[in-house]
Amino acid sequence: MPSHKIHLSIAKRVNDYLNMDQDSIMLGSVLPDICNNRNHSISHYQAGEKDLEGLANPDKFIKKYKDKLDNPIMMGYLIHLLTDRYYNEYIFKNFYIYDENDNGIGVYLKGKKKLLDGKTRKHLKHRELELYDKWLLNNKLVPKFNNTKCIDNVIDFDEASFNKDKLKEYIIFSNKDIDKINIFSKLRFYNYKITNKKELDKIYNNCIKYIKDYIDNNRSNNMTTIYLMRHSEVLKSNNVYNNDSLQLQNEKWPLTVYGEKLAKEKSENKELQNFDVVISSNYVRAISTAKYFTDETIIIDERFGERKFGIDSWDE
Repeated sequence: MPSHKIHLSIAKRVNDYLNMDQDSIMLGSVLPDICNNRNHSISHYQAGEKDLEGLANPDKFIKKYKDKLDNPIMMGYLIHLLTDRYYNEYIFKNFYIYDENDNGIGVYLKGKKKLLDGKTRKHLKHRELELYDKWLLNNKLVPKFNNTKCIDNVIDFDEASFNKDKLKEYIIFSNKDIDKINIFSKLRFYNYKITNKKELDKIYNNCIKYIKDYIDNNRSNNMTTIYLMRHSEVLKSNNVYNNDSLQLQNEKWPLTVYGEKLAKEKSENKELQNFDVVISSNYVRAISTAKYFTDETIIIDERFGERKFGIDSWDE
């Protein structure tokens, strides 16, 4: 999995787009690794332990907690899961070697096939990402926390609970790591074994795009879509013997036979089905049209009516 400085840096970059509370986003982006429950398969919503089977599953998290993503801590938690998934999936698919039963048996080291046991493969993967972690840190691409107030936004939920004293210690130590950077830090040599700096830059930038796209897609799915529809064809009659006011006559005009048929046909359009709510004016023609688009009670709201004539009869 990516190291914490990678998580913090990516969270900051994503938040440049989201514009939420940065400290909370950053803290949330490391919470799955520092919760009280040390079982990462639970805090990361993993289906299993084996390489691709053990990828973090952000879909499970967002399905359960989508309504809490206005809390930047929870958004940061989602960003962590997405970062883990992207990085691990990329490395497993592009650098790991598998046998015919999809069991990991080795790693490509700079393109050269090397058979290695699971413990060594994991060590090399973590070492590679920790080196990039240091590069981000030494090049000032990992932001500091402004203070510890973001801890107030942390909430416990079914899969994870947190010790707020430990979270405060984490923030303090994270800032101290950044304070240690000096002019000699940039002179460090990074001896990557699996890949190279250019490849890791690509993974980093593509991961940020992947996260932004994922969030946008799920945000759009959470938006309220409103359809504005005019009533179907109306049967008008100017009855001189009708004692109703012009306004009341207007409200009572029904649909023609064709109008009823047309409204029914339109309601069979898949895009115009399964509305959560249907609202209509109090006009008969509007209600007669609306009835085809819901099996539930139609909400009647007179504010959707037409302009008033201003007169009660044509004699005025």
